[in-house]
Amino acid sequence: YSPDPEMPPLSGTLTKASIEVGGLKRTYRTYIPKGLPKSAPLVVVMHGSGQNGAQIRLETGYGFERLADSHGFA
Repeated sequence: YSPDPEMPPLSGTLTKASIEVGGLKRTYRTYIPKGLPKSAPLVVVMHGSGQNGAQIRLETGYGFERLADSHGFA
C-alpha cells in the first residue's frame, strides 16, 4: 500500500450531503470551484462497489477536484 496523497491547494468548497432514495440514505459530495459560473457543466464521478466518496478522492489523488479547478466544472 502506498501512503495517501497530500491534498493539493484547491480553490473551491467541498460539501457532504445525503438524500434518501428507495428508503436508503445515500451520501454524496460536491466540489464547487471558486468563481464557477451558474452555467458551468456538472461532472458526476461514481465510485466502485465497496468504495465511498472519500476513498475515490484519495485514490485519484484529488484528480477530479484539480480538473474542476482548471477546467471550470462542478
